[in-house]
Parts: sequence; structure tokens; C-alpha cells
Amino acid sequence: MKKDDAEEASIKTDQANIDFSIEVNKKLDITDVWKRTNQIVTDYFDAIEVADKETSYLRTAWSIQSFAQNTIRTRLIIKLSKSDPLTYKVKLVSEYSGMPLTSVKADEQFHDWDRVLRKYQNVISDFTTRLGNQ
Repeated sequence: MKKDDAEEASIKTDQANIDFSIEVNKKLDITDVWKRTNQIVTDYFDAIEVADKETSYLRTAWSIQSFAQNTIRTRLIIKLSKSDPLTYKVKLVSEYSGMPLTSVKADEQFHDWDRVLRKYQNVISDFTTRLGNQ
């Protein structure tokens, strides 16, 4: 049996498909927080699908990567958890299809994955570092 190259390109983590609460540093201005949030997201993802500053909701488009034996899709969802203190929920969604070249739109073929591609392994810690209370 061949090695799964998707497993080789990923790490097993407890950060996949879980909401993480990030309390924002009180010294930061709300406009600056939203700008930093967008900068962090675009460091990792090419396309933002939905961004609503008024409701503090942001969702990226699916980023898809196909391997010889698997297709992985990843997205980031950020939403306001509390206004006081300002707290966001950040969720890194990671899913697999188990087949190569699966269409990103084939929702029924994807399942939650307890791994994330290595290129996304620092996204949660970047939010904590750049927005949180140090």
C-alpha cells in the first residue's frame, strides 16, 4: 500500500474543526483589530468569501489541494463571540474526501479531518499572538 501523501503534507492536531476563543488585547482599536484579522487571514488564504465588519464575521473560500490518494479542503471562519471583553471565535475547518481530484463543491464527499496541512499549522497561534493579550 502506498503512503498517503496528504498525511505526509499534514500534521495531526487538536486545532482542526474546533472553535478557539481569542480575547483581543484591550489596547487595540476595533478598526485595527479588523485590519489585523484580515491581514492574518490573507497571509494563509487567497480568497475571502464573506467579510462583514459590522457583525465581525469573516469566512474564506475553500482552499483545495489534491494529492495522489486524497483531496483536502481548508477554510477559516471568524466570528464575534463577545463584545466585552472583545472576543473572537476562530475555526480552522479541515476536511478530506479520500479520493484524488474531488471537486471543492462536492460537499457530500468531504468529511472532518483531524489533521491540517502544514501550511496552516500556525494560523491559530498567529491570531493569539497578533490579537490576544500577551
